[in-house]
Amino acid sequence: MTQGHGEKREFLHRGDRGELRLSVPAPTVFVFEYRGYSDASFIPFIEDVWDRTFGSTNDLVQIFADTQHQTGYAHGFRTGLMAWSKRMVSRTDEYCLLVKSRWIAMGIAIVRSTVGLPAAHAEVMTNPEIFRSRLEAAVRRSWSKASMTSARV
Repeated sequence: MTQGHGEKREFLHRGDRGELRLSVPAPTVFVFEYRGYSDASFIPFIEDVWDRTFGSTNDLVQIFADTQHQTGYAHGFRTGLMAWSKRMVSRTDEYCLLVKSRWIAMGIAIVRSTVGLPAAHAEVMTNPEIFRSRLEAAVRRSWSKASMTSARV
């Protein structure tokens, strides 16, 4: 990815009742920010941004998804996101999901354990400060790794 130090790339998709802002604040960090209702139209957008941004690299990616302002989602969004997640889980080494309540976090944990979903490195949290702290640390690590790699070239 050809991105200068400090540049944050952003992508925005608007559906009928909601939006998704994707950003890449560092070479291996992918951030999702949901607002409103998510429908199936979000999936091709996610896939396209992922392919264009991370498709040609073998680096592991850290994903941070903020769903605190997501009001709901359509069946097509849920099934599409699950299918995409299963395809790309081996390309990630950290996945942090910020949800608005402990009930939602508990529900996700129950579903993950029942269905046996992949990504043992996935963590669901309800504290925005911890989420932001983890995101900031991932950004620093990603830039540090990128600087070390470019210094060797």
